[in-house]
Amino acid sequence: MSVASKIEAKLGDKKFLGGDKPSAEDVKLFNEMLGENNTHLHRWVKHMASFTEPERSSWKAVKPAEGGFKCSVAGDAKAAGEKPVAAAKKAARTAVEAKITLKAGKGAKEVEELIKMIKVDGLDMGTFKGAEKELKWSCTIDDMKVSKQDLLDMTVGFVDYVEKTDFTSWTNI
Repeated sequence: MSVASKIEAKLGDKKFLGGDKPSAEDVKLFNEMLGENNTHLHRWVKHMASFTEPERSSWKAVKPAEGGFKCSVAGDAKAAGEKPVAAAKKAARTAVEAKITLKAGKGAKEVEELIKMIKVDGLDMGTFKGAEKELKWSCTIDDMKVSKQDLLDMTVGFVDYVEKTDFTSWTNI
């Protein structure tokens, strides 16, 4: 049985290794598997997991340039025998508009304050406009640091307040 299969079996239908709440055991295993400060790797794993197995299986292999590539976990890629390619001067940015449907009895200002507490590199909070049962949020993200799945996780993570989140606009700027 593989290590992944053993962990899968131990987790079963639990959220964390010890049950409903994270523990030091979860942190230890997470760090053993992915490392403590590999933020790009963590983002990549989270993003890859957001796709179904059939979606991932349908992707075509990327053909490397002549001579192949050497890659490090940190994401530095270069053709064999070449110097590392400098990072792009300006990362791609996206303007996002979302409609957040609130649970009954929850206020838009309350949810706005919760979202504003989230500090994520690559996210410019933008503006909020509240209505009776929804909150409209306009923000800007750095595509290399924040994904659509990240934004969705940020809002639906407030399960006591948010019913659902719909992205109404996703525009490259």
